Amino acid sequence: MLTNWTWRHRCSTISAPVGASFGIRPPHRPWQECDRMTPAMSVVDQYRQLLETSNRMLALAREQNWEALVQCEAGYLVSLERLRAADSEGPSSDAEREEKRALLARILEQDAETRRALEARRDELSHLIGSSRRQQALGEVYQAGRGSIASRLRSVPPDERP
Repeated sequence: MLTNWTWRHRCSTISAPVGASFGIRPPHRPWQECDRMTPAMSVVDQYRQLLETSNRMLALAREQNWEALVQCEAGYLVSLERLRAADSEGPSSDAEREEKRALLARILEQDAETRRALEARRDELSHLIGSSRRQQALGEVYQAGRGSIASRLRSVPPDERP
């Protein structure tokens, strides 16, 4: 079913029927690439899709592709909220519950590994920021000291300088 789309950017709003061509496309939302759940999917299929997204996030963390990981995480969170809503709607069979439990265990394992990679990156960035701050402080001290030495040298006659 084709519907109209609306694009909002700061103060501008453009609405057009699908298929209208003005050379303008709706904005690209990278996180949507990681949110492939549809309302018609069964709860177990949604768990499988969430596991697939978790696999992708872990691969991005291992590749140290932090920007893509953050974008994918947004889609993951949207998928997770959909799954929570769908999973609370009704009872499931014992077989479905067991499969969901196994899928959830794998998702949680991967989530923990992804979180460890993110924490390592955070620590690395903290170290770099701390190092940068120390260098900046050292530069400021050096500049302040340099000025006072230069002013002291100016007050000493040239023939008495070391």
